[in-house]
Amino acid sequence: MKNTIKTYAYENGEKQRVQIVQPDSWDSLNFVMPPFSHAAFANLADLYDKYIVRKYSLVFGTVILFYLPEDIEFEYREYDEDHGFIYDKLTALTLIFRNSISVDGNAIRFNDEKAARLYSMLEERRCLRVMKGRLTTLTILPVGRTIGFLSDLPGVALKTNSSFFTMDLPDISTAYDRIGTPIGMYVKDGNVVYPPMHDRDILTVDESGNVSIRQQSDFRIRYMIDRIIFHEHNSMIYARPSCQMTPKGGHDIVVVNNEVIAIKPGGNTPVPSGGYVIKTNYVITSFTDRKVKYGKLNDVAFAVQCGNSVIVNGERQRGFTSPFYDIRKPWMVSFPPSLYPLNFYKDRAPRMIIGADKKNDPLIIWIEGAGKFGYEKYVDSCGASLNESELICERLGVHNAVHLDGGGSAQILYHDKRYLKLSDRSSKDFREMERGVPLAIYVK
Repeated sequence: MKNTIKTYAYENGEKQRVQIVQPDSWDSLNFVMPPFSHAAFANLADLYDKYIVRKYSLVFGTVILFYLPEDIEFEYREYDEDHGFIYDKLTALTLIFRNSISVDGNAIRFNDEKAARLYSMLEERRCLRVMKGRLTTLTILPVGRTIGFLSDLPGVALKTNSSFFTMDLPDISTAYDRIGTPIGMYVKDGNVVYPPMHDRDILTVDESGNVSIRQQSDFRIRYMIDRIIFHEHNSMIYARPSCQMTPKGGHDIVVVNNEVIAIKPGGNTPVPSGGYVIKTNYVITSFTDRKVKYGKLNDVAFAVQCGNSVIVNGERQRGFTSPFYDIRKPWMVSFPPSLYPLNFYKDRAPRMIIGADKKNDPLIIWIEGAGKFGYEKYVDSCGASLNESELICERLGVHNAVHLDGGGSAQILYHDKRYLKLSDRSSKDFREMERGVPLAIYVK
């Protein structure tokens, strides 16, 4: 495995540092979930408080961010008219908070004693943070126990963040959603780790090692729950951005993070941003095993879905190839499946890219971005627009590639060392702040 750092200069003299790691083979790349940590939640809360709610205080009201420790037990109503039979404690607690908490000026009010007790318990254990904007609105943001630091993965030669996960406030569009759910397809040795979602580009490596960029429609996936197989002849899959609410009829199985978290008879089910709904005519009210497994894709050795595409068969893309939210044209995509820069040619940020050269050998690229605080022009990297990241990849000889999750998540640790700087920084001393992620690509 080879590690290279290059420094480029833009026409106006601004600096750009780039890290290129060349793993020995695609076979060496694997997926792993970093261990959940309270520190990752605390960093996430600081990010929301300082960089989002305070910065855009005119569009935010009170925001309650929380996670649920495994040892907290509570009774909840297993059936909700709008959400069906609930089998997930975090979803149940989200509904309790949404139905029981209100704001009156700066005060938080409860109409249910159980909700007040749970709220106080989480607050005492520092599992809950309250942030204040200027509006009178209230937003409840649950965080899944999937957020962890790459730096906490021991004994790994290479580790890098992978593709998108539910993170932005609009991603938490239903009570089923939570911050930290991986979004997009992941395949290793034909085994589907996560199914395709959101119509975005998929970098695929076949059994012979050939790399290509494929579309979501190229794949037919079988979904298996508790020995029942769901496929195109006995069920329908509903996911965003094409569907926000399932049609009436049948039984809806709500899946988030590869687990059934609810079953709703009769349809009309809100579709989670970070999951999907299986609609079937089978009469199902529960499963003994709620884990979802997927049929094997024997012709796929490795795949990761994120987008936008960078280069396809040696040609730069020069525009958006995957659906993303554009605040200027909100009708173009029915929901914001993770926010993305508005301008393809101008908006700069840290970038992460996975791809291959003409020989189909793997490349992972980190384009360093400007720190949120303490940025010094002409000294620190300024980041790249999507167009500029294409130009950098073209210069590096990349033949096929897609962007991974950039921004504050972007990082590579090579033998536990970070050669470039994170963009998330402390406002006090400009110290780098690692952002927790739910899934990583690694090489042992």
